[in-house]
Amino acid sequence: MTAKMEQYPAMNSNPVLGVAKDGVILYSNKAGESLLYEWGVRVGEKLPPNLEIFVQRAISRKGIEKIEVTMGKKVYFIVFDPSPEQECVNIYGFDISSRKKLEGQLQGSETQEKANLELARIIDAKAVQSLMSDFYTLAHVPMGLTDLEGNVLVSVGWQDICMKFHRVSTEACKNCVESDINLTAGVAPRGYKLYKCKNNMWEVVTPVMVEGQHVGNIFSGQFFFDDEPLNYELFRSQARKYGFNEEEYIKALETVPRLSKKAVDAGMAFFMAFANMISQLSYSNIKLSQSLAERNSVVDALRKSEKRERARSDELAVVLDAVPVAVYIARDPKVLQITGNRLSYEWLRTQVGINLSKSAPEGEKPEMFKLFKDGLEIPPSKMPSQLAATGIEIDDCELDIVSADGQIRHVLGNARPLHDEQGNLRGSVSAFIDITARKRAEDAIRLSNVYNRSLIEASLDPLVTIGRDGKITDVNNATEQITGYSRNELIGTDFSDYFTEPEKARAGYQQVFMQGEVRDYTLEIQHKDGHITPVLYNASVYKDENGKVMGVFAAARDITERKRAEEALLESESRLRLAQVSAGAGIWDWNMSAGKIEWSEDLFRLFGLDPRKSDASFDLWRSLVYPDDRLVAERRIETAIDNHTSLASEYRIVLPSGEVRWINALGNTTYYSNGKPQRMSGICIDITERKWVEEALRESEERFRALVTASSEMVYRVNPDWTEMRYFYGRGFLANTESPSNTWIHEYVPPEDQPHVMAVINEAIRTKSTYELEHRVRLADGNLGWIFSRAVPMLDANGEIVEWFGAASDITERKEAEFKLKKAHENLEKMVEERTAELEKAYNSLKESEKGLAEAQKMSHIGNWEWDMVTDKAYWSEEMYRIFRRDSQESAPPYNEFLNYIHPDDRDYVDSALAIKNAVKGQTYSIEYRVVLDNGKERIVHMQSEVIFDEKNNPLRAKGIIQDITERKEAEEALANVEIARKKEIHHRIKNNLQVISSLLDLQADKFNNPRVIEAFRESQNRVISMALIHEELYKGEGTDTLDFSTYIRELAENLFQTYSLKSKNIHLSMDLEENIFLNMDTGVPLGIIVNELISNSLKHAFPDKGRGEIQIKLHRDKKGKSKKEGDKDTSFILIVSDNGIGIPENLNIKDVDSLGIQLITALVDQLDGKFELRRNNGTEFTMRFKVIEKI
Repeated sequence: MTAKMEQYPAMNSNPVLGVAKDGVILYSNKAGESLLYEWGVRVGEKLPPNLEIFVQRAISRKGIEKIEVTMGKKVYFIVFDPSPEQECVNIYGFDISSRKKLEGQLQGSETQEKANLELARIIDAKAVQSLMSDFYTLAHVPMGLTDLEGNVLVSVGWQDICMKFHRVSTEACKNCVESDINLTAGVAPRGYKLYKCKNNMWEVVTPVMVEGQHVGNIFSGQFFFDDEPLNYELFRSQARKYGFNEEEYIKALETVPRLSKKAVDAGMAFFMAFANMISQLSYSNIKLSQSLAERNSVVDALRKSEKRERARSDELAVVLDAVPVAVYIARDPKVLQITGNRLSYEWLRTQVGINLSKSAPEGEKPEMFKLFKDGLEIPPSKMPSQLAATGIEIDDCELDIVSADGQIRHVLGNARPLHDEQGNLRGSVSAFIDITARKRAEDAIRLSNVYNRSLIEASLDPLVTIGRDGKITDVNNATEQITGYSRNELIGTDFSDYFTEPEKARAGYQQVFMQGEVRDYTLEIQHKDGHITPVLYNASVYKDENGKVMGVFAAARDITERKRAEEALLESESRLRLAQVSAGAGIWDWNMSAGKIEWSEDLFRLFGLDPRKSDASFDLWRSLVYPDDRLVAERRIETAIDNHTSLASEYRIVLPSGEVRWINALGNTTYYSNGKPQRMSGICIDITERKWVEEALRESEERFRALVTASSEMVYRVNPDWTEMRYFYGRGFLANTESPSNTWIHEYVPPEDQPHVMAVINEAIRTKSTYELEHRVRLADGNLGWIFSRAVPMLDANGEIVEWFGAASDITERKEAEFKLKKAHENLEKMVEERTAELEKAYNSLKESEKGLAEAQKMSHIGNWEWDMVTDKAYWSEEMYRIFRRDSQESAPPYNEFLNYIHPDDRDYVDSALAIKNAVKGQTYSIEYRVVLDNGKERIVHMQSEVIFDEKNNPLRAKGIIQDITERKEAEEALANVEIARKKEIHHRIKNNLQVISSLLDLQADKFNNPRVIEAFRESQNRVISMALIHEELYKGEGTDTLDFSTYIRELAENLFQTYSLKSKNIHLSMDLEENIFLNMDTGVPLGIIVNELISNSLKHAFPDKGRGEIQIKLHRDKKGKSKKEGDKDTSFILIVSDNGIGIPENLNIKDVDSLGIQLITALVDQLDGKFELRRNNGTEFTMRFKVIEKI
């Protein structure tokens, strides 16, 4: 189905999915990938449970299920269409976002329009201006039409005294602003409000309401009542107060209209009626226009929806032809006519559209095919379509379609009845898939299993298949022989029961599942009579066709002979022990930035050079390196530098004398802060003797591999009566036979042995049983040898022998073993004497190497040690004794005594690092700790250690090195103290400079007499002091970049109270500050200025009568605050500064105030990404919420 549907997405921009009955996604087109991404699944995975339930419902109800799903900004209409014949569901998604959006617009259009009304959009400003100008000419009543933002849309008759005087002066304009605030506050719809402003002129306002929403105001103002006497002296004093030209001001006053109360009432009645007219006409026009637009949108959406539905119908027809399933549909209950999709006609090799029903009237029945089941032709009444049309559901029906040309197609499918709207039967639908390939594969697998079984039985090695539960599922004949149990007795039992070490066997079995295989795993199989056979266990997992692991296939190779050979070798070399030999060591240092290399004298001698006659250089080193090793050695150095790893390189050098020696170079690189390499230092050790030993071991191992290779089986095939050798692979032991041979027995078997061999062969043929025999053979080189041969018969379905498959092992060495062992015993004493002399020579060389290594360790303050965990005995190098100030004549301390050297506070840490239970094979541990010497002094050391395990993974001993790093640690601590002192000095200097600035501001303020100027200087001085206090706190601290902000607030508040001492003597300061709040300067400086401004404002303005009062400061963490992202270390804080003074007026918007202090607060709160709010409950309360990265 998937392959055919790949062609479908190009024709469909909507999502199309195929889902199995268990919810697994089988297919998705390109558009469907967005749905899968939103659901968090991919093809091959299961749908989320909330969607899988609709799949199950569609299958169980045999009908279409429909849901709507919102995915981000899109809405999809999802259709679950079941396909019973394939037991799957096709899912179609249709984007209905536009339709849903339109529905939402229709439902909420009226509410939305009411919420978004703007006066400028509602009225025709030019028409209203013309109307109001005419009204002013008639009534001489000035007016203005404004929106809620204060924008003047229409105005007429505004007086010069307002526009040229009051609105120009800052102080007088404040009276105008206050007038606007009082006029527009609390005016009822269809009413008006009269107000006399502080500039002593009358103003009146009525609101403009549209559908209950306040959208603007109609003002009338700058007039006097006609019965109101004018107080010219008041206005003259007002002109002098605001700095106006007195005569021009009085002249403008004379032009102000004088209206009667009746005229004002009549004018306002007109204005209220006019406001209502604006409301009714303007909103009705908008609503009508929008209704027409919405109707057009709905019509367009319906047309598009109709077009999409028509396209979807065409898409379903395309899908039916795209799926790789033959679909047959019966159109009537009697199944007189059957049609199908394109594939159904292709199967039957007939023209599309003809009737395929075998129940059709005579003359119309199709003759191009026949249906068979289990080898018998099916009559029409028993065919799936006909049975389903009677109401019977057909599942898993397997049929054979035979075409007119004799071609057979194996198919599998289901059939279901069709019902009309009243539930009456109206036909059937059936669907079939082609399983011809599967049938052929099943036949091939059956034949393959017969062949594989014959191969398994022919193997000389025990072969076992094991299930996931560890139970044996099958064995070959070799397994029966090595265990003593029959195949039936073995199957179903735990495989580990037949090994001498069941736990080890199970561990190897688990390793196969973890790594996929195991190779050459040593075990011992125990025969039921007690005999033990050592084997090499090899295994790998085997899987089903879906890749699921089913179990383990294991083979065991008998290594009894190899074990005997190893034991003989170990016995002959029982007194020979190889030791690691170091021929000396030298230290080198390469300063890459300076381009200079330094060698120790020992290194010069190691390279066979005189330090007095040669200078160290990279070129000199390169000339000494063996030519074949030079490029590799240089690349290892470059790799260590580029990858920031330690250098570990082994290479050969050629001494001036021509002698070739092996070198092990170890080193580490230090880097600048930008990552550029600075220098590399290390040590070179002569490992020539060790390489000799390794070469000897390699040669010994090669001899062992040759022994194993020589013991591998030879494979052969013969005909049923053994008269013809069809194939023989002799692995170089015997001559190969690649073409059939009738003279094989004469070629391979000596004449005197042929009768016995043929007798055993004939008995195996007679009994059809396994052939086994040890006999002599003629080798490929013409000599005689011995083999052990085993062959099994391959039987056909009638039990007759088809062929023999066999394997043979070379046992010539086993036959000659007694002779060789006897000869080895005679030479044993001589070998012991020779090896003893070699050991003495190796011992003397080892002592010389130890002396050279001790000198190198002394220079680098590095000592090495070993600890035998079994005997609790230790070995220390000479440098170890010097590091711990221990007498070298004493033996190395055992483990518990060694722990006594360690500082009590570090003892548990070191003991845990060396713990056996924490050890991992091949892993190196590196730690630093303190030691206490016998004289009471403390030293700091660096230790690297590694635990050595035996072949059974049991820890045997630990080894490592210890380096005295006390001087290095002291130098690092000194550098850290210098850095702390430098930071404190910087904060101290900044504090002093800020105090100088504060003093300069104080001196400058003395030169002015204007109180406002002096107050501005004092405010600036307080702001500078607030910043200076921060640097003073940082200077007093420990040299860090964080500030104890609670302590800082206390000092800042006390300083401000001293500054405003005359105003604050009756004011009480209350502080509730959470302790241990540490902030950096980026947060502390702006937050300090905010606190300074808030406290200063309260001291200056909250208590004008200098009465008693209280200022409160609170700072604590916000318990409800949460980080924006998981894992953030942001902490939320709340700062509250409040007083119980006179408070800020209710009608004053703090964001509109032009005070520098308030502007500073607003800007700094935004800088800190914080939020603030102002409350006027019994005074003023300022609350700020902000987040910072808290450093403790």
